[in-house]
Amino acid sequence: MGISESGYLLNYLNSMTCKRLVNFLLVFSLTIGCTPREKDATYYTSEAWRLCGKYEQNPKNSTLKKALKYVDKAVEAQEGEYTWALVDVKIVLLLAERKWEEGFSFVEKLDQSNFLYPYQRQMYLNLFKAIEMNETDKDKRKFYIANRELINQTLNENKSNLIHQINSSSNTMGTDYSFIIHDLLINELNLRTDAEIMQLIDSMQTEFGGDLSFYSSLKTNLHKSNSITIRANKRLI
Repeated sequence: MGISESGYLLNYLNSMTCKRLVNFLLVFSLTIGCTPREKDATYYTSEAWRLCGKYEQNPKNSTLKKALKYVDKAVEAQEGEYTWALVDVKIVLLLAERKWEEGFSFVEKLDQSNFLYPYQRQMYLNLFKAIEMNETDKDKRKFYIANRELINQTLNENKSNLIHQINSSSNTMGTDYSFIIHDLLINELNLRTDAEIMQLIDSMQTEFGGDLSFYSSLKTNLHKSNSITIRANKRLI
């Protein structure tokens, strides 16, 4: 049960980049035809996410440092303001660089409004606390359980919106509620076995309905993460 810290990092990077990178780049690509391709905050943010995807395929510290520079440029372009996309990518980079204390301090200084969902601020604070603890520390599991409760509360509050989105051919709601499921599954990797995770996804399909491909993609991404974890353990430990 649970996975190694290096395995968790690549699991986290893989799952975030496979969905959030694609979503953000889609939004970015739609703006290219309408405005001059100037190097603004949107450009720098997309470049940072692109490098996260590159790092996931071939972990190199130089890639992380370059991505962080793009984050800094994006923040500067927005006069010091952090969008949720910038917050997400910086957290991923700090995790990859094993900067637990810096990550905790970064999240602590932010408001809930800087995140896509308010619960994510406390979720990341708990994550940074847990990830620096030894596997034998009993409090480590408590932080992941606390995150489960936070995420499930938001999931229940947005259940009707989520069902509508999953069962619609296109998302016209402006918010991607599947990110809540995404956060839940990532957190559950620290509390359940792979088989139990697959059962959880099956139960979600029964509860929420929708296209089978949505749930199949969740399982596929987890399988990809597992294979990458094997490589990560050789590269990062």
